[in-house]
Amino acid sequence: MVQPASSEPDGEWVELYNSGGATITLSSYKLGDEETRGHGEGMFQFPMGASLAPGQVIIIAQNAANFHAVYGFNPDFEIAASSPVVPDMRKVLSWASGTISLENNGDEVLLLDGADLLADALSWGNSSWAFYPPCPAPLTEWSLERYPVYIDTNTSNDWRTQPIPTPGTVNLTPPTPTPSLTPTRTPTPTTPGGGLLVSEVLYDPFSAEPAGEWIELYNASGETIDLANCKVGDEVVPGNPEGMYQFPSGASIETGQVIIVADRADVFTNTYGFYPDYEYIDSDGNVPDMSKYIPWAIWVVNLSNPGDEVLVLDENDYFEDAISWGDSNWAFDPPCPVIAEGHSLERYPAEVDTDTAADWIDQAVPNPGQVNLY
Repeated sequence: MVQPASSEPDGEWVELYNSGGATITLSSYKLGDEETRGHGEGMFQFPMGASLAPGQVIIIAQNAANFHAVYGFNPDFEIAASSPVVPDMRKVLSWASGTISLENNGDEVLLLDGADLLADALSWGNSSWAFYPPCPAPLTEWSLERYPVYIDTNTSNDWRTQPIPTPGTVNLTPPTPTPSLTPTRTPTPTTPGGGLLVSEVLYDPFSAEPAGEWIELYNASGETIDLANCKVGDEVVPGNPEGMYQFPSGASIETGQVIIVADRADVFTNTYGFYPDYEYIDSDGNVPDMSKYIPWAIWVVNLSNPGDEVLVLDENDYFEDAISWGDSNWAFDPPCPVIAEGHSLERYPAEVDTDTAADWIDQAVPNPGQVNLY
């Protein structure tokens, strides 16, 4: 529990599970959020006699009194010494001088064994210390839950955000595959006049990232396209921690029209002198906001310079169009080459879609809002 509705860090807690077949003696184990010995976050050791039986779950709360008030029962251990009936964790000053206070925007939880070797770890938000990409930062009152609890691949795929936290209970049920949600790459060349196409992408702006990023879409079909249930983002696998955003109700794009989806409208407007059509992050009341498409991905669009994807989904979550570059060949192989800072990738001509990198050029002078046709 990273971001409780109650006061922070008092409402925070960590749950541990023994997936092995033998009881683990915990008295030499440590738990904390300081990944570097000698720095100022927190590391705490279990009290003497503590153990964890096979299949058992225990909860380490920041404040036992706060935890009991929220969930109606006591945790197994606490950090703040608020309850005489809950054993206290012991501060490990040889590792860290501070206390555990989980940062909402990004932090880590580490479990060290008796030799101070890493037994397990988790990171989220802007911290990729445990794995990359990290887990998405959970919303207020949501938790990060390992699902199923016995799986450990040391990736963020092991984790999901849980809108209804269940401390003390773990989920052993294997996840149900949902192949119908996964976009498939079936090349469908169109020459010209395809449909809703990505026509230009600026993924490495001179301005701050991702604030200066933008995506341009072009309607190459012969009719107006209803965008209200269409999505655009950089997450190719449902449930993984990149971003997918949905257009607002009433949105549409006429035949031959170009629209721009900016990360932040204020940064885009300051750069180009006009408003984009939509924005991810609410920065300007003149520009309609996209909304996170939670069934697919709950994090944000943040285009990676070394390699990433942009994809468009239709109203049924089926793949509509995509581009990939750098070290990502998801959309096509070979992908588009990495381009210089401030350049864009432009579809040229805008009407042609062969599902190959040959559709794209390195545009040294990005020109959002205009496309090059035959």
